[in-house]
Amino acid sequence: MANRNRDARDDRGSAPPDGGESSMAGVIRVATLIGVGVLVAMNAKMITDTGSFKQSVSQLNERIDGVNNRIVALGTEMRNSRAAAPQRGPDPAKVYPIKLDGAPAEGPASAPIVIAEFSDFQ
Repeated sequence: MANRNRDARDDRGSAPPDGGESSMAGVIRVATLIGVGVLVAMNAKMITDTGSFKQSVSQLNERIDGVNNRIVALGTEMRNSRAAAPQRGPDPAKVYPIKLDGAPAEGPASAPIVIAEFSDFQ
């Protein structure tokens, strides 16, 4: 009797009840195929986008190199123009005579060094 119950259960378990499970398995297979197709399409799009991205990066690198070269050229031009520019203001190597008659002073008049300070209070 136990063998008979086991055989009956095996027969019931192996036969699909009114086709419900097999149609669900078919839907899952179709959904899986659609998902794989979408992933393949996404990868193909990414591969084509990678090529255009590499091209954009190379164009940006060329523009950055051009800007860098221009900055270096401007820096060199500035250094050269600064060296050739005439000096403004008094010449530090020249001794300028100053009249100190009647000006307030400290120390002896015969000192070897005279420091004259000029202020303009405006």
